[in-house]
Amino acid sequence: MEDRYLNEDVKDLSLYNYKNHGFQIVKIMGLRHKVEKVKNILEMALENAQKKFTKLGFYENGVLDKIAISKVLSDKKNKLDPETRQLLTGQFPIETRLNEHILNLAKDKELIRQLNAKTNAKIDKIHMPPMARFVLPEYLEAAVPAHQDSSYNKHMTDFITSWIPIVDIDEKCGGVTVFPGVMKEIENLNLGDNGQWLESLKINNKNSINCTRMSLGDILILNKNTIHKSMKNKSRMVRFSLDIRYMSQGSKTEKHYFCLNSNKIIKPN
Repeated sequence: MEDRYLNEDVKDLSLYNYKNHGFQIVKIMGLRHKVEKVKNILEMALENAQKKFTKLGFYENGVLDKIAISKVLSDKKNKLDPETRQLLTGQFPIETRLNEHILNLAKDKELIRQLNAKTNAKIDKIHMPPMARFVLPEYLEAAVPAHQDSSYNKHMTDFITSWIPIVDIDEKCGGVTVFPGVMKEIENLNLGDNGQWLESLKINNKNSINCTRMSLGDILILNKNTIHKSMKNKSRMVRFSLDIRYMSQGSKTEKHYFCLNSNKIIKPN
């Protein structure tokens, strides 16, 4: 049974801000050109992903066997390697995520200036590598259930998430559903049926906002404890996006990060 929540039809998303609601949509001037370069990279990477889907027997004559994939993912006896499981749930491999155009977008000076201004942060680190995703039409395995980003990123003491759509977002393509407000971190350790995403947090009777009017160059800023979930892709196009975690001065991490001060990737101690 699906959780029931109260969706608000909000025409002006600018009424919501990070400090009071835990999320905010911001247009970054000059970012569109960098986003378009990343889109080209992800489109080529998707071709390679489809070749692997074909090799695994899930893709034939341009048709993806979504039922077969769901069965494989949910079969606990099937020991998929992590990279294959990630690919089947709409996550590009690490070599794609380390592409220089994605890093150039992530460290864009105006983007970071806006993040600092909206959140009062003093960002000096970017978690590496950024996450790059694809959501095929009507492909539910790539949809992340309701969660807090803090549950997936225990290795960082504090961070801000920037969700960057690499296509124009509307009601059909879908984007992110946000449940406004910043809560305490909810302990959530149980994996869901597909073995990739954590079980959905309980969202019954919570007000929600669909962030579905976003253009290339827009970003969605999220507090690490703001609950959100993926929307279904009901369009005919692929929804590409990036998740980038930014850390402020004093925040610590146990994994690789990009240091903005030295312009280098730093290995964990």
